[in-house]
Amino acid sequence: MFSSEIAHVLRTPEVFRKIFATCQGRDAELHTRACSALIRAALLATGFHLADNLDTIIALTPNASKRAARAYNLIKKPIHDCS
Repeated sequence: MFSSEIAHVLRTPEVFRKIFATCQGRDAELHTRACSALIRAALLATGFHLADNLDTIIALTPNASKRAARAYNLIKKPIHDCS
């Protein structure tokens, strides 16, 4: 995903809900470098599970999180910013 300064309209709960609905029932991952607690909270509220991999946040559909639990560090409570 692009920087929130460039594409802030793409990082809204409404957009995340549409993405999640499109991916529903699939093994899908959305990779982003966003560190904002608000973005993480919006992804979680939408239904995504979160994982981190180095400096990347990965939003996973429930199907994908079952597989990814072995490959990624699943985030239990993503409250804090990365800074």
